[in-house]
Amino acid sequence: MKKSLLFFLLLQVLCSSPSLAISKKMQEAINALASLERGKNATTEEQERVVGLFREIMRKDKKPNPDAFFFIAEAYSMSVPKHLQNLETAGNYYKIALGQMPSDHKYWAKAMYNTGLCYYYKKVPTQDLNKAYEYMSIGANKENALAAMVGLFHEYGIGCEVDPSKALEFYNKTISGGGDAYAHYYQLDYFVRCITENRLDTVAYELFKNSQVGFTMRTNPYDESYLPQLIQAAEMGYLPAMFDLGALYYYDGVGTNHEENMRLAEQWLKRAADAEYIPAIYQLATLYEKLSAEANGAVTKEGYEKALPFYEKAAVAGFAPAQCAMAIYDYNGYAGLTIDKSAAKEWLQISADQGYARAKQILAKLNDLEKKERQEIRRERAQKIAEAAQAISDIINGLTKKQQKMSPSQKQRMQSSGYKQQPNTSSSDIDVTHKEKAYPRDKELLHRKYDMRVYDDYADLLMNMYYGFSIYNDRNRRDYQENMRSLRMKWEAKGMWIGSPSKWETWDGTRKK
Repeated sequence: MKKSLLFFLLLQVLCSSPSLAISKKMQEAINALASLERGKNATTEEQERVVGLFREIMRKDKKPNPDAFFFIAEAYSMSVPKHLQNLETAGNYYKIALGQMPSDHKYWAKAMYNTGLCYYYKKVPTQDLNKAYEYMSIGANKENALAAMVGLFHEYGIGCEVDPSKALEFYNKTISGGGDAYAHYYQLDYFVRCITENRLDTVAYELFKNSQVGFTMRTNPYDESYLPQLIQAAEMGYLPAMFDLGALYYYDGVGTNHEENMRLAEQWLKRAADAEYIPAIYQLATLYEKLSAEANGAVTKEGYEKALPFYEKAAVAGFAPAQCAMAIYDYNGYAGLTIDKSAAKEWLQISADQGYARAKQILAKLNDLEKKERQEIRRERAQKIAEAAQAISDIINGLTKKQQKMSPSQKQRMQSSGYKQQPNTSSSDIDVTHKEKAYPRDKELLHRKYDMRVYDDYADLLMNMYYGFSIYNDRNRRDYQENMRSLRMKWEAKGMWIGSPSKWETWDGTRKK
């Protein structure tokens, strides 16, 4: 009784401890921040309530709490709706958090990267591209998924020297870390090939570069000052510009007329795809799915059929997102394809090997599903073995009971034939290694005149018939049946009956429902 009381008191103390209360409060504040980030129409009052929750945690916590400073910075950063952003305040809080965090802290890399973003977007307190590059590259080197923007810096010389090889390195780091830098990678690869083959249109490239920098550095989401240069570069035939312009219309990044944007998206993506620009081929496939879903509420068979050739072309060219899409088509049988789960897994593995995060996630889910299916098959098999063992036990026990009712002369005749009486056997005594000899309880085999040796041989064939019907062919079935007839007739000729001919001797191979 005393021990139970002491345990109850100790539990109360633990539950009311300050650290546990702070952890609960922190989780509440993080959930509120997530709601703020999702809310397009969130108000400043909601923002101040979130910040107030984190400030309350800092007041109650007796030791420094860098997580609270980090999340306050997040509440003012680019993760919240535009009208709530205050990047100068966010940058200051990121710096305070970094001052209290060790370099192995789970938020350290993101805090470094986001501090660099605050410098980049002119808010801490004035724009400093060198500091932006310094902070962001440190964060990107620590966490690969953050590396795409640093690759862009190296590609265009923002805060550092132009270095295409470094840019490719950071784009690859982003992809390997599960980030999306495929468009950046291919546009730089196209630029390098044009330089190598001495066919770069420098005017179109400069227009495209200026539009990219202008788009990246804009602080107003409705600022379209970069757009004329992008359109001009696309009209001059620069493929990355065509793709970027099509993608901009695809995501309704300009204008307010959705139908017109979709028409222009198809026009520019089709032009780039016709020139074999791989990202455009993939994006065009997703556009056809999107248009089908918008028109019909879900992607129709016609929409899948229109997208499939483009997915297939991009996948064969080695584009990881397209390879993942082909896996989904094969797995579900979209566009009239025959469902082929093994082919789907092959596509997923190829895509995952290139670092594509979604392919890795789907592949992990499929592997878990297959593991559960194998466990279920083993469970069902074990259950069948147990049922078969019980059936064997029931038959043997039934035969033993019949022997007990025999007259002395019948027993003597049986013993003179070489048969030894079997002991009573429970289901737990059955050797499960002989599970393939398990058989159903066929009453016609239990004839009063029998010989156990013959019975076992005949039952072997019977069981191969019964349990192997799903895997053998008709020729094997006929062979089994001929052996059963020969065996039965051989022993019956010697006066040792095993009963009436089994129905399996004339079975036509049709599985009984």
